[in-house]
Amino acid sequence: MLAPYADKWNTNWNDYNIVTHAVFAVLGAKPKSAVGVLANGNVALTAFIPNDRALQILVTQITGKSVVSEHNV
Repeated sequence: MLAPYADKWNTNWNDYNIVTHAVFAVLGAKPKSAVGVLANGNVALTAFIPNDRALQILVTQITGKSVVSEHNV
């Protein structure tokens, strides 16, 4: 399971809520997706995943608009 994360949107830009919600959205649509390995606590792996702040910065650089809510990224 991706950690640390919260199951609800929050104001902590240093966690992984955006990626976590994306993973679970993919699994909701395609339960057998290879993305499931990220949510399987029994699989040893190393994943380099951007935190919410990195995604906020990326969206701002791409769109030129500031993002003030994790839910809007």
